[in-house]
Amino acid sequence: MAPTIPFAARPLHPLDRPAAIAVAAAAGAHGAYVHNHLAGAADLEETAEVVLLHGSDRLVGLLWFGARGNLVVIEAAALEPAAVARAVAETGLGWRIVLGPFPVVRALAALERAAPLVLREQVYCGMAPEQARAAKAQAGIRLAEPADLAVLVAASLQLNQEDLRVDPRRVNRGWLRESIARRIERGTTWVLGPRGDPLTKLDVGSEGPGGMVLEGVFTQPKARGQGLASGLVASVAARVRGQVALVCLHVASDNQPALAAYRGAGMLELERCGLLLRG
Repeated sequence: MAPTIPFAARPLHPLDRPAAIAVAAAAGAHGAYVHNHLAGAADLEETAEVVLLHGSDRLVGLLWFGARGNLVVIEAAALEPAAVARAVAETGLGWRIVLGPFPVVRALAALERAAPLVLREQVYCGMAPEQARAAKAQAGIRLAEPADLAVLVAASLQLNQEDLRVDPRRVNRGWLRESIARRIERGTTWVLGPRGDPLTKLDVGSEGPGGMVLEGVFTQPKARGQGLASGLVASVAARVRGQVALVCLHVASDNQPALAAYRGAGMLELERCGLLLRG
């Protein structure tokens, strides 16, 4: 095992941005969302706090705290997991769900008073847009419309329950509806299916120099087993040929139906990380 590197944590300074972007870019799919944000891609309703982890002579990692409670931990060198977990806690910044190296995620879980809702391994799947399987791409994809809102809200609630064990009763429905409505307005939700009753959906979480990051892929139970998710992912990826180098997403490592769907679209497994959802 490589020796761990000591580090000090401090907030991002504008002069640090190029080095932070380089660390996010080197992390590949795991750093794509952060890379896009740091590079100033106009992708989201997202704001974030960034904390840098500095070794004696270089940047060795960063902590990205998004406004929606999503924390991304990126390492550019071997760091002591417990030290990274302490650095997260010492920022005083809030988070609800974290993606990062599994040892760090376990160390964060050990600091929690309550048992986590989810503690598991995630797989990053991805492909160059040119690798999207043309046979899977479907001509019927469309941007979501206001008429789809009610079904998309129900889909998000069911996805959270199935994937993250989040009881729908704990979700602020007003906030969720507003969030999905903003995605529809921005044109970042793609669907397959009749107007007012989309059968499959996905969201473009971010797009920029780090690539296109997909999230929220969901197929209604009545339409599962028909290859619709593969077709939607392949179709959206094919639309950005020549614009980005990578289309990626992450999924639970034991979610075999989803992994099969993404392989069917042309994606390959790229890397793995840990996911922790606070209880």
